[in-house]
Amino acid sequence: HLVFGQCAMFHTHEMPMICPTWQPEVLRRLQAIQWSPDKDEEKLTPHGHAMARLPLHPRLAHMVLRAEDSKENGTDLGSVATLCALLEEERDVLQDSQRGLCADVATRLRALRGEDLPQRYRNMTVLPKHCSRVMQNAKRLQEDLKTKTKSVTRP
Repeated sequence: HLVFGQCAMFHTHEMPMICPTWQPEVLRRLQAIQWSPDKDEEKLTPHGHAMARLPLHPRLAHMVLRAEDSKENGTDLGSVATLCALLEEERDVLQDSQRGLCADVATRLRALRGEDLPQRYRNMTVLPKHCSRVMQNAKRLQEDLKTKTKSVTRP
């Protein structure tokens, strides 16, 4: 959706299969688009352009840009990149041998760092191939974020 906005093809009603009806509302709430009365259409904001430059889902791109705003508060771009890579990975880095549920992102981040899992998750197996892929993607994403979040105008 953001890419179409960059290409000045922002008539979402003409692309129902590509742009679900809920998406423009989400993008408005993320301050990525705004109504342009003079052109009678949605228009990307500077924040939306910055989000579109990132190789992430719009919600993650928005969070990354906010994290970049918070860098002076100790936010580490490497940690942000690792979390985004983990969330975008379609395969889990943990496998549960007893079919219990573990939706704990902190446990997955511990697995990625090679740390021991908490006692209650000892039945989980860390999948090294998946961890390796997530960390490679995180490294690439961190490099992208370093270059693509510099001098970004935010709302």
